[in-house]
Amino acid sequence: MITRRCFDQNDRIPEKIRQRLVEDCSREDSLTLDVIYGKPGSVFYEARNRMIKFMNSLYINGFNRFEVPFMSVLLTQKCTLRCSHCSDLMPYYSNPVHFSYKEVFFYLKKYLSVVDHVHFLLLCGGETFLYPQLDKVLAYCIREKKIRKIGIVTNGTVMPTENVCKLLGTSKVRVRVSDYDCVKKKREETIQNLEKYGIIIENLKGQKWYDVGGFEKRNRSNRQLQQLFRECSMNRCFEINKSKVIYCARQRSGELGLTPEISRQDYVSLKTRDAYSLRKSLLNMYDKKFLMTCDYCDGITRRSIQVTAGEQVHISGRTP
Repeated sequence: MITRRCFDQNDRIPEKIRQRLVEDCSREDSLTLDVIYGKPGSVFYEARNRMIKFMNSLYINGFNRFEVPFMSVLLTQKCTLRCSHCSDLMPYYSNPVHFSYKEVFFYLKKYLSVVDHVHFLLLCGGETFLYPQLDKVLAYCIREKKIRKIGIVTNGTVMPTENVCKLLGTSKVRVRVSDYDCVKKKREETIQNLEKYGIIIENLKGQKWYDVGGFEKRNRSNRQLQQLFRECSMNRCFEINKSKVIYCARQRSGELGLTPEISRQDYVSLKTRDAYSLRKSLLNMYDKKFLMTCDYCDGITRRSIQVTAGEQVHISGRTP
């Protein structure tokens, strides 16, 4: 646990980063309440959002807390589908694996030791319900007070075990169910079965996917890269991927050999023993201008071309 002597009021989080944390935390908190209570469209709804922003500003600006809006944890590369425009690149893993739960625990705990809270932690894959130790990871996350809300993402093709379902039924957890026509019947069955356990369902019905392009180098200037990164909706979709904290799933293309190996400046290693330096590095991720990976991606912006979500295609080898 990092102490106030290590990171206190005399070592303030930079104002620009504090502003982003307040905005992003408030947005995540509002989305969570929207899923649970819906959007009432009344003065109470606006008052609620003002209170959310006030409290986040108090914690971050007043108490100098490192409040993390969103973080995902990759548990498995295995999936039941092969989606042609998968932003997580799962079809390109020729030998997908489940990550060791001991490794997942180690790096998640290391991350949590240097932040004050995570407002929304997403457990993901692949297909998350395929992960054999999901109950252990989920039980830990539910107990951990630094994690405020937990999400599980699934394509709806796998019904979790009864033990996992009981854990999913706690008020701290919600299940995001993707909406793909190719598994529509199975998806509806899964949602119905999950609801029997009182699980909060975030039904992503009518979700939109966009084409982020192939893996060839675009040769963009730094200015163009900065503009793309600034406009991309995935620019702070942070993920704990084994021992690294990366900005978005597209960076996995480096480990797959689809693009050059990820630059050391474009991720934070959780292997460091220096808690103070780790905390500072994680904070600085919120002030990043662009990634080298951005030159091999078109991002998701207002100019992006929409594609069919969950469309299935056979991908041979590593040719996009």
